[in-house]
Amino acid sequence: MPLALRPKMCMSCFQEYYLGNTKIVKFENANQTLRAAPQPGTMAYFLSRVWVQPLLESQYPGQQPRRACPHCGELLPANTENVDSKVIAIIGASNVGKSHYTAVLINQLLATTVLQDVGCKPLFAEAASERRYFQYYKTPLLGRKEELPNTRKPTDADGNVLPIKPLIFELSRRDGETVFGKSIDLVFFDAAGEDMTDEQILALYDKFIPFASGIIFLIDPLQLASIRERIPEARRKNIRVNTADLAQPLSVITHIRDSFQKFRGHHSAINVPTAFVLSKSDMLTSPNPQDPADQSSLLSQHSPVFRQSVHRGGYNLQDGVQVDREVRDLLAQEDAGVTLAAADTFTPHAFFAVSATGSPPDSTRHFSTISPLRVVDPLFWVLAQLGFIDEIPLPVTTAAPGAPQGAAYTYARVPTPVAPPVAPPAFHPAPPPMAPGVGAPAQPGYWSPPAAPPAPAAPNAPATHGAPYDPGDPNNQRMR
Repeated sequence: MPLALRPKMCMSCFQEYYLGNTKIVKFENANQTLRAAPQPGTMAYFLSRVWVQPLLESQYPGQQPRRACPHCGELLPANTENVDSKVIAIIGASNVGKSHYTAVLINQLLATTVLQDVGCKPLFAEAASERRYFQYYKTPLLGRKEELPNTRKPTDADGNVLPIKPLIFELSRRDGETVFGKSIDLVFFDAAGEDMTDEQILALYDKFIPFASGIIFLIDPLQLASIRERIPEARRKNIRVNTADLAQPLSVITHIRDSFQKFRGHHSAINVPTAFVLSKSDMLTSPNPQDPADQSSLLSQHSPVFRQSVHRGGYNLQDGVQVDREVRDLLAQEDAGVTLAAADTFTPHAFFAVSATGSPPDSTRHFSTISPLRVVDPLFWVLAQLGFIDEIPLPVTTAAPGAPQGAAYTYARVPTPVAPPVAPPAFHPAPPPMAPGVGAPAQPGYWSPPAAPPAPAAPNAPATHGAPYDPGDPNNQRMR
């Protein structure tokens, strides 16, 4: 019998419980009790805090026994005896694409080898979560290619707000233990966007947000007026955009901050890995980049944002740094740094850009194809910050001093790697004559010619962030 000294937390009501204090019910009918919970004050109740009888199918043949929360009565995950839960909150205002992102992210985890690439086993779906995922996410979007409706607040027939039902999946390492053991439950909360601006039920979300182990905060770039105005109406006419003041990234970030600080203390730091993610990244570059008359590109077509990410052996930190810099540059230019400043409340944090579908829907609210781009990056970064997957460190040739402000996460967590062989610079025993102070050698015997001055920008040309990706550059850094 396993020890039960440490309480667990119900992912429906966020109340603590002890395994031995739960009742056993039938999976298909939670109202049918197979074994009652011990009563407080009894010897059985006292012993249940120390020892708990394992739940075995053989004890209840044909009954599909499950434990139920002693507070709210909701069924607990089947693996609750052996696995801890890590809440991943997917947050953002309405119409930012949370449901589409959730649908495609989980499909990537279930149906591709991305998890095996970072040292994990294929995802195992909890039964009730699997049914909800297929019914409300995968079948309509990936099967029928329909645009998903906005996530609505859960209510009963009388309009009373109900607890959010998360999607729960077990994630296991293929080999080796972590600080959490070999397996964890990933608990995804797809928070309804309308709820983030609805004072009536903010308290409901205050229940799960402070317990989040990681946050994926989606930001629709089209919410920013300066970006929206750059994109022709014809390209965005089928895209729902929430431009309300309370739906702006700063307002939602402020509420998340307040939720944490109400729970943990108003002056406490929010030490939760938080990925700030520009959704709908396909809208940030022009479909006709060679057309000089098309000025709608916000990022160069060669930007790392538009390369598919590859994670081999762990989270690809170098790739993540490049995307982080691109998104920070874009927000600093188009958002006057407002979102960047608000993000500093969360430590650590990073910026990402993803596209769940690859293109907007047509006039019938259907997608011609579903072509996800970089959807796993934010989750893998969160898991690396939590220590559940490995992190492929930056090469020693990548200069930390050039890191953007607020991105200390990128460098603080990098373990000291074995330096890869780096080719020395060209040796010039007799450098050509040079003017005093120009092109002076950095050390005796080594010389590099001074860089050519940048070409002047065309008058009245709109800002385009990013520059062509140079495959010959070992750091894949942008050239300024």
